[in-house]
Amino acid sequence: MSPQQNRIIYSFYCNSGLREVIPIYPLYAIMFTEHGISPIGLSSLFIIWAMVGLLVEVPSGALADTYSRKWLVVLSGLFKSSAFLSWYLEQNFYGYALGFILWGTGSSLRSGAWEALLYDLLKSWQNEFMFTKIYARVRALALLGVGLGELLGGVLIVNGYDWVLLVSMMIPILATLPFIIYVEEPTRSPPPGEAHTPTNIAVHKPGYYEVLLEGLREAIANRSVLYILLVSSLLIMTHGVYDEFISPTLREKGFSLQLVAFLGAFVYFSESAGIIIADRFRSISLSSLLGCIGLAGIILMGAVFSARAGVVISIAVFTFLFGFASTLFGAELQRVIESTSRATVTSVIGFGEEIGGITGFLLFGWVAEYHGMIGGTFATSLLVVSLAAFFIWLGRRWQITMRGIDHHQR
Repeated sequence: MSPQQNRIIYSFYCNSGLREVIPIYPLYAIMFTEHGISPIGLSSLFIIWAMVGLLVEVPSGALADTYSRKWLVVLSGLFKSSAFLSWYLEQNFYGYALGFILWGTGSSLRSGAWEALLYDLLKSWQNEFMFTKIYARVRALALLGVGLGELLGGVLIVNGYDWVLLVSMMIPILATLPFIIYVEEPTRSPPPGEAHTPTNIAVHKPGYYEVLLEGLREAIANRSVLYILLVSSLLIMTHGVYDEFISPTLREKGFSLQLVAFLGAFVYFSESAGIIIADRFRSISLSSLLGCIGLAGIILMGAVFSARAGVVISIAVFTFLFGFASTLFGAELQRVIESTSRATVTSVIGFGEEIGGITGFLLFGWVAEYHGMIGGTFATSLLVVSLAAFFIWLGRRWQITMRGIDHHQR
């Protein structure tokens, strides 16, 4: 690639990595509980977060397919910074809820937009074959950023939560700067059947609802996309739900606040390692990939019955395997959808994940209220194993492969 193209790719790396160096990450669930939030209340906050995503996810994807994907990514950073400002100003249920509304809106604006922008940039350079590798690196850097943020949180917490929140506010804004300076959006291809002429490109600008309906139609009509939607909503999302309860689980096992933050970094570095190696296994079969997820569920059971060191190792291996699997599913999704509705379809997947997340938060919160975080961990492990087995069966029944779409299934 040319030097200019490399600068653009490095801007993606910098934005995705730096915006996640957030020191409050490993501590906010514990901060909430220390300010009187019960497990059910904690789940309620996460449900508010997911509900915002549910309402904003698909419309934001349609906006990204109609307007500027670059500036939606930039705007998402401002929303995220505002979320931590809300937590700093009002440390109660309502302040936390407002923060999650802002954070959820920002995340939804970014969801679908950055993946679609990256893929279309590579496609315009005739380098789309590099998407899986770069996508994996971007996700790995994001998780490495989370890990560094958790280490930073372990250092800053000695001065209290206020310092942690102040630093968390500044990071997302700084992360947008290289993206603003270097990233340029490619000219998007017109719909199939229309000539690639300057006139057509200028005249045909699909409206918001046209793009939205097109993306929804493709997600439902294409069996391979529908399968990934179901896997993401019901299986990959179990990791997303449990991820929010890792810190309270470690705290329940008797770890100090500083140690929780440092161990959280170790867990995220493990997930990053799974993402980094994913590109080397692009030819893995669907059954083997889902088998890895089922194994992750079995290993997570070790956290229930193990001593403190065993808990950390079990959770780290669980996140490693999920990072590996979710990267391959995410790359597969980008291969099987059309460019004109790429961000919308990706956001439809996010929409399904939010539905799965709401259900998961409800179930985990209910179990944890009566059986503690360890009880919720055990329920999560059983659910993961059961769903992995179900999707192996469904993949064989629908004849789904991991090497692109069977177009005759449309």
